[in-house]
Amino acid sequence: MTPLNRRHFALALAFSGAAGLATSPAQAQAYPSKPIKIVVGFAAGGLTDILARTIAPVMSDKLGQPVIIDNKPGANGNISTAFVAGSEPDGHTLLFSSSAQIVYSPNTYKKLPADPINGLRHLSLIGEGDFIFVASTGTGVHSLAEFVTLAKSKPGALNYATSGPGGSLHVVQEIFLQHAGIQMVPVHYKGSSAALTDLVANQVQLFCDGLPSLEPYIKTDKLKPLFVTAKKRLPALPNVPTAAEVKLADLSNISNWFGLHAPKGTSDATVAKIQGALAAAMASESVKEKMRGLAIEPVFSTPAEFVARIDASNKLIGAAARAANIQID
Repeated sequence: MTPLNRRHFALALAFSGAAGLATSPAQAQAYPSKPIKIVVGFAAGGLTDILARTIAPVMSDKLGQPVIIDNKPGANGNISTAFVAGSEPDGHTLLFSSSAQIVYSPNTYKKLPADPINGLRHLSLIGEGDFIFVASTGTGVHSLAEFVTLAKSKPGALNYATSGPGGSLHVVQEIFLQHAGIQMVPVHYKGSSAALTDLVANQVQLFCDGLPSLEPYIKTDKLKPLFVTAKKRLPALPNVPTAAEVKLADLSNISNWFGLHAPKGTSDATVAKIQGALAAAMASESVKEKMRGLAIEPVFSTPAEFVARIDASNKLIGAAARAANIQID
């Protein structure tokens, strides 16, 4: 997927203008006719929420209507997905997603209230972050190779933490275990904070998450970073190898991405206006600076590019979830 650039910005603006010419003046002025609600499936203050609130003011300025963030947390984001999928396809209710609810949930939950892949109109990627694998310093390891050796010497005796069963951090770590050829026991928490507390205490030995939550522990030597799923080393962690460098190249294709969606059936003209506003937000230097400060690389894509990315991620996550037999009732 290509990062935000001038070509995509120009395409979005051109698409917006062309769509406006193809509709009558009344139709062109019809959207937006009231405040726009961006639904977030996670609690206020979390990364998904912060990113949504970062783009909302610029989109509001561009669209001429308030853009309001509506948090509907629960069930790994599935509640918010169902709410937006069942909303009127008029562009006034949108979904700001994390990859967890779009490509992980369909492969880990036996039943969902809505189909996140086929029940939404996918508009654009917003940004991508990397997963950092860390070990408890209580393990005494100094590298991934040492951790794998330790785990292989004690098959099934070590634990890894997740922020909830069936979520991205659960599946991503199962992918790692499969590729590394080791066996560990998952311990599910209700969020990253509780997992980190037990990780520092060596009650669990492995975890992965994004940079914002892990960096304070890494910098104070409370956790040992093993590798990052990034394609190149992170500036904040220049001494931590990438997945490819530790011979786990397949994990380089995994990222924690975020996107914007509308209910299925939303018109092309409405999508064009949303894309134009989103392009303006993603071109904003203040937005890009804020996102990069959260270790999220800004990305703007066409709907077709976003759909292709979702399809590729779905295949990868589906295969991993089946291999690990992850099924949530």
